[in-house]
Amino acid sequence: MRNILEVARLIRVLEDPTIERGTKVEQLKMARNNGDITPEEAIELSIEYSTMWAHDFSNDAEKMIDFIELSREEFLASYSYLTEDEYNLTKYRVLGIVAGTMD
Repeated sequence: MRNILEVARLIRVLEDPTIERGTKVEQLKMARNNGDITPEEAIELSIEYSTMWAHDFSNDAEKMIDFIELSREEFLASYSYLTEDEYNLTKYRVLGIVAGTMD
């Protein structure tokens, strides 16, 4: 990671239950855009901390059919109550299962 102090601050923000989720997402994007963390590190942190905020829907057969058949935009429009974090968490869980890296 590029700026260890910024990363430490970011992790404190991500772990703080008193900070709302939208602020946490914005802080993560800002650290990525400022070059404090790489895009890959942003994805890793997002996945790690998304489990605190979001749940995947990989065990919902109806949603998974749509997940496979629809584009990201179409899916999120169809399931407006789901967040992009939940979509991404499901995507990475499914990719991990396919790659054999998750149970």
